[in-house]
Amino acid sequence: MKRTLRDISLAAFLILFGLPLYFYFGPHSPVIGNIIVEGTEKVAPKEIARKLSDLKGRPFSGFSTKKAAEAVLQDPRIEKVAVRFAFPNKLVVRVKEKKFDYLLVSNELFGLSEKMEIFPLDDSMKTGDRLVISGCGTFSGWYYRPMRTPAFGRVANFLAAVRRQYPELLERASQLDFEDPGNVKAYWQEGGTEINFGAAPHEPKLLLLREMAASGLPAGNLDLRQKNSVVAFVGTPQGEK
Repeated sequence: MKRTLRDISLAAFLILFGLPLYFYFGPHSPVIGNIIVEGTEKVAPKEIARKLSDLKGRPFSGFSTKKAAEAVLQDPRIEKVAVRFAFPNKLVVRVKEKKFDYLLVSNELFGLSEKMEIFPLDDSMKTGDRLVISGCGTFSGWYYRPMRTPAFGRVANFLAAVRRQYPELLERASQLDFEDPGNVKAYWQEGGTEINFGAAPHEPKLLLLREMAASGLPAGNLDLRQKNSVVAFVGTPQGEK
């Protein structure tokens, strides 16, 4: 009886998995007849399908989904790609587009990702209440490519320190300014307090700010540039009347 059940289970397994594999990858496998693109938001699906149009008519047998994914990833707007087969003759391409995390104030307003990639903005994009980053100079490079300048290196290093020591700062600050090579300025959303972090290392200063913020920051200016000390100007922030 046990052997019969085992034989039945084996036969069911072959039917469920073996036959489809033979159908797709056997000597008479179907050919790719249709390319379906999923997951796009800004990039038109037909743009991605066009990059793979020469795959139509190719048999599934011996086909490399990895190479197809690599071809799609040549588009700098795409972050991730997954390629699979679908019955009866479809190639399904699931993409994840790159997205920006911050707003960059330069010669224009741009989007900026954690990887220091710059995004063009248009009226259809919702910028929301994203943190504003300024003081990195004029942008004239390629979109969707990491910026390799000293200014953006400082931004990346400061953000890395923030994520390690005080990630809430990214929600509570309205702007980070890097115009002064020896100082990073932050502007608090509540009260508009100006905070001067000075030069790296920033971790001790971020820890000190976190402790201060727990009891509420005063309106005015906070200077954390001196080691293990705070100089505060309490009152209306400089530049305001």
